[in-house]
Formats: sequence, structure tokens, C-alpha cells
Amino acid sequence: MEKTPTQPKSNSKYRLTVIGLIIFAALVFIDPFGWFTPPSVFRPGVKPENAQEYARVIRTRGENAQDFLIDALQTHDVVYLSELGGLKEEPLFLAQTLPQAVDQGGADVLGVYFLLAEDQDAIDALLSAPEFDQEKAKELLFNRLPLWGYQEYLEVLKAGWVVRQRESARAQSFRILGLNIRQNYSEISSEDDMKDPAKVRTILEPGIPDLAMADTLTGYLEDHPDSTVLAYTTREQAMPEVDLRMYTEQMEGLGYPDQYQFARILHRRGYRDVAHITFHSPWPTNNTQNRSQYPAEGTVDAALDILLSDATIPDLPVAVPVSGTAFAEVEITDTIYAYGFGEDEQGTLYFGDMADAFIILQRLNRLHGATPIPHFVTAENFDQAKETFPGPISSDIRIEDFQTFIRKYAENRSNILSDMK
Repeated sequence: MEKTPTQPKSNSKYRLTVIGLIIFAALVFIDPFGWFTPPSVFRPGVKPENAQEYARVIRTRGENAQDFLIDALQTHDVVYLSELGGLKEEPLFLAQTLPQAVDQGGADVLGVYFLLAEDQDAIDALLSAPEFDQEKAKELLFNRLPLWGYQEYLEVLKAGWVVRQRESARAQSFRILGLNIRQNYSEISSEDDMKDPAKVRTILEPGIPDLAMADTLTGYLEDHPDSTVLAYTTREQAMPEVDLRMYTEQMEGLGYPDQYQFARILHRRGYRDVAHITFHSPWPTNNTQNRSQYPAEGTVDAALDILLSDATIPDLPVAVPVSGTAFAEVEITDTIYAYGFGEDEQGTLYFGDMADAFIILQRLNRLHGATPIPHFVTAENFDQAKETFPGPISSDIRIEDFQTFIRKYAENRSNILSDMK
């Protein structure tokens, strides 16, 4: 969804890096990247009578988003809160809500996709330290991905530290759980490598990310069967009742049959007392140049138009149920999530299959890209950044190129959002 930064010394080599990353991002369905200049995004039409019904649902069933999340934690063993990624408002909502999610909702652990499971000891030490160590927190983000240098994710870690400073027994035992796994790019040196299934399989030698994440959380739940878990993931990872065929087919093509996304694995393992709440933010599609689309076939935004015109929009952020409302019957077609649905035994994908509720933080064009962390890549960690960069990389890449990429990614997120009316 993004345009890559220009690298003056080696544009052709850098383009190969970008192409390789696009291929791999699609291949393993992780979507932290996209590099296309955002033109106008087509907004699907919604019948006026349907839009009125969707507006009624938001007006009458919408609840304060923090209260809704707290209630979900009180009534479910696992609550998935899923984001697009790289936006300012999504992780900031989590950071602002986390103390109440623990104190009132009873969350014992926050599992996050943006930290590594192998860094768990360091995560525990960060939260239990007498003062919040910003540099250590940056290091933990960097270890997972040297391009994920955004301030709002630091705010989530700081919120976890704030919780641990409280005197209650629950606060003292609260943990942030790193779920993800570091991948191996040592064998990837060219665009052709990213097209070679044998080479791509070497990336997955340390493990398949979604499977490793599920194993980590399963291990925690087996050791702490009475715990309440808040799991913060990408939207693709957090659909417990949907087999994303694009993911399973691509993994099978690499020689890994019967693979599913994170929450789906947990569902298949018997963890069914769950709720999935997603944010109202763009969905991925192959039908626009920037690979972004209005969520839920434009139904939410059509409803918001009505609510704004008659001044009946609830206070934001607002959580809106999908289950048991008209939103549950919205047929989903214009997104890569729907790949394969409508064919064979797959049937139709409905919004109600994907999520139990969604949170409207703001209108889409009032959301913003995340805030880049200054000096996220430095002389001290530059070699590690090159070693763990997710794709082929030119030999003359500079520290400034990493920082430019981080900044441009956030700027292009903002540009896409500003174009969604």
C-alpha cells in the first residue's frame, strides 16, 4: 500500500528489494508493507434503505468502545483486538485502554504480534523495572522488525509498565506476551530468490509465524487455564472462524499443507470462548492500485454519512456489534480476505463470519499514519538491521534509508486515509 523511499545511490537494487518484499508479504499474508502511490479509492455503493438500517444499528447499538472491550474481557476467555497496522490511533487506543482492561476487564495478559516470543525475559524485565526504559522498549520493537519504529507501539509497552506499577495483585501479575518469531533471510539476496519456493522456505525454517504465535499462546493458556487474554494482532491473524484460502493455498504451495492463521489455529484447538473486535480501518484488496478498500463493502461509511448529516452519531470511539445485527449479513467480496469464497464448498463470506464487533475511532480520513521514532536505526544496530531486513537488500544501503522508509510508510498510510471520504 506504500511507495518505497528513494535511495539515490542504488535505485535499481532497491526496487528489487521492494519487489521481493511485496512477493513475500503476499506469500505469508503478514501485510505490514505496501508501496503504491495512493490514487482515489473506489467507494462501493450502498442502497439507501440499507444504509439507513446500518446507521440505525450504530445509533442504537453502539457503545463506548472502552466499556465494550472491558465487557468482552469479562465474558470471554480470549478477546482478539485486531488492527490494520501502522496507524496512529489503533495502538494508541490499546495503550489508553489497557489499564482499565486489566483493572476492570480482568485481563491477565496482553499478547502482541509486534514483539518476539524469544524476548519474553526482556519484556518481563521492562515491565517490572522501577522506571520505564524507552531505549529497551525500542530495542524490543526493533528485534521483531527493524522497520517497525513507531511511537504508538512504545506507548503500548509503557501502558503495560504503568499497570505493573500499581499495587493490586492483578496488576502485579500482569504480563505482555511476545508472540511472534524471528525469520531467517540469510539465503535471500535477490528478487529471483523471493520467487524461488525453495529459497522462501529457508525464511520459514525458524517456524511459520502464525503457527509459532498460536503455539506460544497455547502454551501460556495450558499453564494458566484460568487466565483472561487480550490478543492484539493484525486483522488477518484474528479471524477464528474463517479459513483464509489465500493463506492456506500459498502455504501449501511452499510445502506446508494444512496451515491456518493464528486465531483459526486456536479455534481448531478448542479455544472457542472468544470474541473478535476489529478496528474500522482500510481492508486489503487487489482491485485498487494502493491495494486498499473501504471496510465491509462501504457499509459503515455509508451509515456514518447519515449519522453525521442528522447529527446523531454517537460519541467516538464507539464499538458496534456485528453479530446479531444487519452488519452480520453484509456479503464480503471486494477484499483479499474473500479470495476463494463463492467457489466450491466455501460458500459466501459474511461480515459476521469475520468479526463480532468493530470499533470506529474516527472517520477514515481523520485517521493518521503512525508516528516515526527518531533514530530507530542507529550506528549501533545498523548491522543487525541489515541482517534482519525482510528481503534482499543492496550492499550500499544507509541508516538514512531505513529512517526514510519508516517515515514514508507512515506518510503513505496517511495519504491513503485522507483520500477515503
